[in-house]
Amino acid sequence: VKYMKIIPYIITAFISLQSFAETASTVYSTPGGQFEFLYKSKIENNGGLFCTLQSEVFNKDSNWGSAVLITIYSENDPNSTQIMYSPEWNKHIFEIRTLDSHQTYSYTSRFLSLKNSGDPVSISIKWREDGAIFYEAADNNGQSGSGDIINQMQKFDSLSVTSSGVKGSISCAPTNI
Repeated sequence: VKYMKIIPYIITAFISLQSFAETASTVYSTPGGQFEFLYKSKIENNGGLFCTLQSEVFNKDSNWGSAVLITIYSENDPNSTQIMYSPEWNKHIFEIRTLDSHQTYSYTSRFLSLKNSGDPVSISIKWREDGAIFYEAADNNGQSGSGDIINQMQKFDSLSVTSSGVKGSISCAPTNI
């Protein structure tokens, strides 16, 4: 009987690890005004994520931007950091954002804007326990942008990748810092 209580925890842990380590492509089609979790996982204090995306605007909502968001956060802390990727009709837009709460940005910066030729793009985010966060985005034509921020208030224990108003595919894998 004790083992029956443990089995759901083992299954949950296995699914969490499998979804984060997954390198097969995930296809999504999320209408504007809605959002969908593509990945969600627990993370370590030092780590990273690399994703390749092929996306296009889908059923855009005039009050809600089309985007794929990679967010690192702690369940018990309102501070978080996001990389936002938005495939517009004629360009790819990438921003880095820090949040003081679920709805309040303390810092937002566009770090790259590329011509959208329909090719895939890649995004990388790495973090350290001291609050250093490194980010990069690139396309297949050799164009890229990168940067780093220090967010000493940031705590890390969770990661999510969400989509809204976009369709396409994404493949993500953990990376080391």
